[in-house]
Amino acid sequence: PEVAGRRVCQAAPTATDTAPDTAPNGRRRYRCTTSPRSPPKIRLPEPRVGLRPSEIRPGRRYTPRRTQWVQEGPSIVTKVDVGNGVHVPTNLPAAVVLTRMTSSRLPGKALRTVAGRPLLGYAIDRLRHASVVGAIVVATSDDPSDDPIEAFCRSEDIAFHRGSLNDVAARALDAARSVGAEWWFRANGDSPLLAVDLYPDAVEVAASVPGVELVSNVHPRVVPPGASVELIRSDAMQRALVHMNDEEREHVTMHLYRHDDRFHIERLGAAGIVAAPGCRLVVDNPDDLERFAALITAMDHPHWTYGTQDVLDLLQRITS
Repeated sequence: PEVAGRRVCQAAPTATDTAPDTAPNGRRRYRCTTSPRSPPKIRLPEPRVGLRPSEIRPGRRYTPRRTQWVQEGPSIVTKVDVGNGVHVPTNLPAAVVLTRMTSSRLPGKALRTVAGRPLLGYAIDRLRHASVVGAIVVATSDDPSDDPIEAFCRSEDIAFHRGSLNDVAARALDAARSVGAEWWFRANGDSPLLAVDLYPDAVEVAASVPGVELVSNVHPRVVPPGASVELIRSDAMQRALVHMNDEEREHVTMHLYRHDDRFHIERLGAAGIVAAPGCRLVVDNPDDLERFAALITAMDHPHWTYGTQDVLDLLQRITS
């Protein structure tokens, strides 16, 4: 059978045993019964930030051993076990990149260039190399000052959505829905070194915890600014928008944290990230921009190959 154009995996007895196939925990295993032939092979991309373990090699082909049907969590419904403990979701959340040109502390920072690349470009680079991100859409405003951001997106062949300058929450949700996303990562354009290596942990939670609506390491904050992870369910954001005030609309997820009795929020731990007090990876003022430029200059291979802890360690070395 098919659901929304996808083949459904059904429980089925094995060829040698007519009893239902059960896992050690007593739950039924699910096997794909759409074809008597061997399962189709999938080609994994070259290793990306967050793709684990390191044994995965570019260009090699991996045969799925098992598919697992997940009851809860739209857009994150099946995962394929490709071996060595790696589970790749077959429906990936989107990334919504929030950015604008009218910053009071660092005007035009979205397109400020470092080593010939705009800040927004660095964020997009890391999202393109993230292992658990599907569509990428830039959410900017319909103010004429943000026309250069639209032009940049067109030059990069990146989807974009333009909406209200001040109602950032509505703009983010509309951008997510413009690419059909039921789950999406909130990414800020002033965080050029996004912690995409932490994204798989958020996807794992969203896929395994029934009813979860927001997965976050922000409230309480356990990582430095600029390394935030927020994985949001569109239905939850739609419900929240009805009750948001102007301040909450500007800060996107503030209403959900203030009313965590109404929304199912799962909090991520620090995932082993260790940072010096006061460390910042966000670019919000001229000092931040200078620090980011020093980081990029000190890197000896592409920035998207550096994990979050690698970036923090390098920052510690160049500032000590």
